[in-house]
Amino acid sequence: MSMSDPKLTYKLIILHFLLKSESPLTFTIISDFIIENGYTHYFNVQNAFSELCDDNMIQAEKTYNTSYYHVTDMGKQYYDYFISKLSSSIRKEIEKYLLDNKKKIHHEIDYHTDYTRTRSGGYLTSCSLRESGNMIYKNQIYVATEEEAIRICENWEKKADELYTMSILQLME
Repeated sequence: MSMSDPKLTYKLIILHFLLKSESPLTFTIISDFIIENGYTHYFNVQNAFSELCDDNMIQAEKTYNTSYYHVTDMGKQYYDYFISKLSSSIRKEIEKYLLDNKKKIHHEIDYHTDYTRTRSGGYLTSCSLRESGNMIYKNQIYVATEEEAIRICENWEKKADELYTMSILQLME
């Protein structure tokens, strides 16, 4: 890998990750790969993400506890123009990582939760289950307190598959 422009390399790694993934990814998934493979440290990864967001090359879908990133059209153009600067060995390493960790990555990104405060003072929780980036089940529940909203969001991952199956079976009767 040529480290003549490390900032460009970090940005291209992030863009390659996001473009080769089937779904938007979290900062943690990408930064863990970059740091564990010794490309750089946390602050450089954070800076590269910030610059890509500021330059409208990636966008985040934010929930109460996580952001899911995807590449914009401008980011795709930037990637297409500069991809030759990212070594083929790094590209292959990213693609192998995505393939080898597909189940772990999908588990992390397939369960979305969020909540918002309503005008009446309560909280509306929104919990969804996605498969290959497509929403297959969504559940919204109104609760009185923020603590209840957080508890629902935290329990969603443990119960989503069961609730989805039960809902389908009940609705198909």
